[in-house]
Amino acid sequence: MRKSKAIIREFAVSIFLLLASPCFAQFPVQDTADHGVMDTLYISCTAPDFFEKDSITVNFDLIFWTDATFRHEYLVVWSYSFLMTSSNSVAFARVILDERADGPVYKGTAVGIPNDWQARFNGAVPQSGVLPASVFYGAVQDFFPPQNAGPSLFIGTHILAHILIKVKDTTTIFIDTQSVAIPEGNAFFRNDGVQYSPLWIRSSCAVSSLTCLYKPGDANGDGKVDLADLIFMVNYIMKGGPAPTFECQADLNADKIVTLLDVVVAVNYLFKGGNPPLKSWACCL
Repeated sequence: MRKSKAIIREFAVSIFLLLASPCFAQFPVQDTADHGVMDTLYISCTAPDFFEKDSITVNFDLIFWTDATFRHEYLVVWSYSFLMTSSNSVAFARVILDERADGPVYKGTAVGIPNDWQARFNGAVPQSGVLPASVFYGAVQDFFPPQNAGPSLFIGTHILAHILIKVKDTTTIFIDTQSVAIPEGNAFFRNDGVQYSPLWIRSSCAVSSLTCLYKPGDANGDGKVDLADLIFMVNYIMKGGPAPTFECQADLNADKIVTLLDVVVAVNYLFKGGNPPLKSWACCL
């Protein structure tokens, strides 16, 4: 199975290189054969989708709009690379990579399940996906006629991919295509082999955890900070007991790790008039 996938990948790369050659298609500028409105590519910023113990995953949609109405104008191959950066280094932002048709990056898009184009691509440099990174997305509808894959893309608005990024703190994600080392890899191909680049709208998306869900120090999540939370923390740290829903509930000194130092903060606060637990992440009530 791995060998078959490798063969498909190598063949797809060959197809991309062939289509990008001057003998096959024009230089990748806005489609001069399209006398309508300029096709557009942009990022739709959304609120965080998934809250986890110490992080959230956001889902930014890569959106493509086209006014292609004739079959020869339909989109059948696309590839785009982005430089993604994070304004906050301690957010440890990391893009999630997945090429499967039913995976989180492409499921529900114009090229994944249920449309299911024949091949999708998703990679990053560095391979870990930790930002800053150059991140690649792309898809091929069908390698050989007759078509046996999902429909070509014509007039309308289409989601090409879900850009999934996991972060551990409030940050702003900048997504830019002009700074990528190999911008000529950014191209769309029509059904007639014409290559062009749609208008790119540079994007930045603010990411915040605040939705405030708990009080800092409310380790057991019952809405108050008391002795029961101290006992909960000791059991969690020392005896392998249940974990809090969010790490920040027991991270009383807000150093992003739960240790005995947090127990000391709880003891000082509850019994010695010490400083209250620090607000962090989703623990900001």
